Amino acid sequence: MSTKNANNPTFSNNATLAIQGFDYQKLFALECCLKGKRGDIIYIECLGDVAVKSKTPAHNVSYETKLHHDIYNMTDQSPDFWKTLKNYVKEYSKITQFSKLILYTTASVGEKSIFDNWNSKSPEQKMQLIQPFQNNPNKTIQEFTKIIFGYNDIYKRENLVNILKKLEIHTDQVPIKEKCDEIKQMQIFITIDDKRQDAFLEKLYGYISLKAIDNQNLWIISYDDFVKDIQQHIRSFQQTEIPFPELPPGVEYTGYEVYRFIDELRAIDLEEEIESSVIDYLRSEKNSLKLIEMGGLFVKESIDNFEMELEDKMKAQKKVDSFEYSKIKSKMLSKRLFYKCKLFDKLKIRGVQPIELYYQRGKMHKIVEEHDFHWKFEQADLP
Repeated sequence: MSTKNANNPTFSNNATLAIQGFDYQKLFALECCLKGKRGDIIYIECLGDVAVKSKTPAHNVSYETKLHHDIYNMTDQSPDFWKTLKNYVKEYSKITQFSKLILYTTASVGEKSIFDNWNSKSPEQKMQLIQPFQNNPNKTIQEFTKIIFGYNDIYKRENLVNILKKLEIHTDQVPIKEKCDEIKQMQIFITIDDKRQDAFLEKLYGYISLKAIDNQNLWIISYDDFVKDIQQHIRSFQQTEIPFPELPPGVEYTGYEVYRFIDELRAIDLEEEIESSVIDYLRSEKNSLKLIEMGGLFVKESIDNFEMELEDKMKAQKKVDSFEYSKIKSKMLSKRLFYKCKLFDKLKIRGVQPIELYYQRGKMHKIVEEHDFHWKFEQADLP
């Protein structure tokens, strides 16, 4: 056992600095999770340091993260760039699926560096900037340039140009402590008690780390799973539920609105319900945006769950009413279904104070608008 005093200011632990580079990478992955969208998959140590694959291929991005503990200027022969470029060359067949390749570094661009205004340059201009280093690299980057310019029958110059076309350099990024502070400024932390924000950040960070244990061969995080899993824990860190917003002003019915749910109401002779239905719909959509603004992605997930629960209740009510189809005329049965759903008890949005009834009714019309639900009974609805 070492007898060195950990409190001795002369005792240096260089391993801590190296480990922090990996911590920085995981914090960046966490930030990608918090900024993600439904269907996103976040990769760590698989397709670059961190990569995000989206349902939209144009949004697929691979990142290399570089943390410097002191002031560091990126010169023409700095390893930050050349090692990153080498990594992308070696993984060329994998990185073709990405629309952007980003070097994300806390370094600054050195004076008269070839990286000055790098992102505004064309692929060929970038190629002209790095070409002189093919034959004149220093020892620090020589091992990287051999691979970068090591053209063969499979890897050609045009492949390197294609990498440079996608490669951006994002310098002057915040160091690790400030990165933690940045994350704590994100929407999800708005409802967290100030005294518990560090503990909640540790919870989120721990989630990222544990995913490496779940699958040791492929360190990935599903955005959808991330939201669902973290949502189960966030309540214990929250200081209170988010207040339900006040009635949004300025919402009016003009008579020119074009919505499918209006056609559905007309199909069952409920013209008198159209004006209030449109107003409820517009108010609920405005307040959904307000709630998401206040509570971030976890409130969005709660709203999505609220809508799914309401849709299930509407479908169940229609199923129950269908057993009376032979006794009641179809249009009358449809009208009765509408009013039964309109009179449902208010459901709960997790993490939000009790809603107003107009909000639920507005969501009812959204379900008719966007999903396969009809007020009118058809043959397919019968038992």
